[in-house]
Amino acid sequence: MPLLFLMLLILDDSFRIEDTFIFDTSGGNTDTLKAFIEKCISKKIDHKKRPVQIRCSMKTRKIYSILQLEIIICILFSCAQTDSRNDEDSSTRVIIDANNHNSIKFSDIFDSVTYIPLETTDDALVGTISHMRLFGNKVCLICDKQLLIFDADSGNASARISKYGNGPGEYISIYDALINESGNIELLDMNGKKIREYTPEGTFVSEQDLPFKSFAFAKSSDHYWFYNNNLPQETKDKVLYYNASTQKIEDSFFPIDPHLSQYFFVLEGNNFAVRKDGALFFASPDTRIYFLQKEKDPQVVYTLDFGRQNMPDDFLKEDFADIMEFCQKADGRGYIHEINGFTANEHDLHLSFWRREEIYWSFYIAQDSICRTSSIVEDDINGLPAFKLEDTNLDAILTKDYFYFLMSAEQFLRIYANKELLPQGLTDESNPVLVKCKLKF
Repeated sequence: MPLLFLMLLILDDSFRIEDTFIFDTSGGNTDTLKAFIEKCISKKIDHKKRPVQIRCSMKTRKIYSILQLEIIICILFSCAQTDSRNDEDSSTRVIIDANNHNSIKFSDIFDSVTYIPLETTDDALVGTISHMRLFGNKVCLICDKQLLIFDADSGNASARISKYGNGPGEYISIYDALINESGNIELLDMNGKKIREYTPEGTFVSEQDLPFKSFAFAKSSDHYWFYNNNLPQETKDKVLYYNASTQKIEDSFFPIDPHLSQYFFVLEGNNFAVRKDGALFFASPDTRIYFLQKEKDPQVVYTLDFGRQNMPDDFLKEDFADIMEFCQKADGRGYIHEINGFTANEHDLHLSFWRREEIYWSFYIAQDSICRTSSIVEDDINGLPAFKLEDTNLDAILTKDYFYFLMSAEQFLRIYANKELLPQGLTDESNPVLVKCKLKF
C-alpha cells in the first residue's frame, strides 16, 4: 500500500509543537491529505512569525516524484500565505492620499479647540522634544535629557526630573516614560538597561534591571510591552512581553530581519497604544498596525495604503550603506517610508509622517470612515488661518474624547491674529502651546 509520510513541525517560541500525519494514497485517496491541509489552515500557520519546516520520507511500492512533493509543500505554504492575507484583508484599510492639497479643517473632526500655553519657568524650559506622553491630565515631555510634566488643563509646570549621570538614582539616557498606578514616574533608561522609578517630586525610589536594551515601553498591570527596534544582538524579536514580578520574557513577536537590521534604524515618537486586554503596536517600515495579546498571533487591525507612494517589499531587500542612504533613495522614488507619530483610541487613528521634507497628518475617523490627509491644517472653529505643519506638530496624543498636540510659541503667534487676546507674557521664546481638541464623534 503506497504511504506518504509527512511531519509538519511548527517552530514556536517553545519549539515543542509538532504534528505527524500519515496518508494512504492508494487508489487516489486524497481525503486524508485534504484533512491535513485543512488542519494547517485551522492552525493559522504564519511562516512570517513561525518558520515552517517540512520533513518527509516514503514507504511505498511506487516511488513518488520530487515534483509531487514540491506541489504538496507549495500547497502548504500557499495555505499559510493565504491565511496571512486573509488576516490583513479583515483589517481596516486606511487609504492615505498624500497628494491632497486641501487643508484638514478642524470643524470636520472637533467640536472645540483650546490653546493652553505651557508655563515657562527657570526649572521648566522645554528644548528639543523627543517624546510626548499623556497620563490622566499630566503631559510628559522628554527633552534635553530630562522629563518635564505639565497639567493638561492649566498648562502649569508640575514636575521635573533631571538626574542625568552615573551616580546612585541617576540615569544615562531617557527613551520613554510613564506614570504608574501609584502615581510615580518610571523612566526607560535604554543605555543603562534599567527602569528607574521616581516620585512626582523627583525623589529616586527604585530601579529594575533589564536583560536587554529597549527603546519604547508601555505598561499593563505588572507586565510591560517593550520595543527593541532592530538590534539582533539584544533579542531575536522586536517586541517583548515582560513580567516585572518574575523578570522573565513571557512572549515575543516579530523576528528581527537580519538584512533590515544592517541599515534600518529609526526612532518613532510612539510605538504602543495600550488596551485593556492587549496593546496596539506599530513600527516602520511596516504598513500594518497590530493588536498584540500574550500567547496569541499578532492581529492586523489597520493596513495603511499610500497608493503609488507605497514602498515595495523588494525595495527593502536592496543593499544600503545606512539609514541615510535608504531615506535618500526612498525619497527620490517618492515612497513614504517612515511614520514618525502613531496614536489611537478605541476607534480612531492619527499618523504623522515626513514626505519630501514636508510633515503630513493623517486622521482616520471610524464614524465616517474617512481618512483626512494633508500638510496643512486649519482651525476654522476659532477663525484662525491655515498653517503648515512643523516639527513641533509631529507628536500627538489621541484619547477617548480629546486630541492633543503641541505648537511652538512662534508658530502660535504667527497664526493668532487677535493680539489683544494673547496670553500675557507669551513670546517667541516661551514654552510650546498645548492644543486640546474635543473630538466631535
